[in-house]
Amino acid sequence: MTQVLHEVEGLIIRGGKRMGQALSRYWPVVNPEANSIGETNLTAYLGHELLQLGFDIYPEASHIEVNGRIDLLAFGELKGKQPVSLYVEAKRLYNQEKAREILDDYQRINKFRVIDSNLCMEGKRGNVLSDARIGIILALTQQHDYAEWWAASEEYGPYKNDWDELSRQLSNMDAVTGSFPLVGLYNLFVLYHIFPVID
Repeated sequence: MTQVLHEVEGLIIRGGKRMGQALSRYWPVVNPEANSIGETNLTAYLGHELLQLGFDIYPEASHIEVNGRIDLLAFGELKGKQPVSLYVEAKRLYNQEKAREILDDYQRINKFRVIDSNLCMEGKRGNVLSDARIGIILALTQQHDYAEWWAASEEYGPYKNDWDELSRQLSNMDAVTGSFPLVGLYNLFVLYHIFPVID
């Protein structure tokens, strides 16, 4: 499973580098010193990497529960021919409230189930349901100390509760967690946490 998680990490980093190239040419929000770009950019660039590998991607995919969605669902095979299902949530991280929302995203991914009756892939239905299920939390931050904290998975500053709980999730030994800076017109860091989804 570790190799699979690291393959996914490579896709995130490649997509992030491509996004950084685009952001070095144009920053798509007003008041850039105060406003980060939207987190949907992360899922778009990861989605591009997945499409190049032949994955089927489904932005804003519905859960079996009413009003339940995840930012991106993807089915396909990694380079090692390992069939996987990827469940992706993305956020901007700039305060404790967003830390709480990331925790909610983590739970949403673990609870997410495909709608069995909507699987229409002739001959592949069983394979989709038996794939290795991988959760991905992506985040953007303009704060260098948040990026360092995320990668180190340590308690964050004077804050407690949500920060500590998020830190516990990030320090999961079965996960790959990291961050990297984007080279663009303004400071921005991509944070990621890749983990096996628990049944």
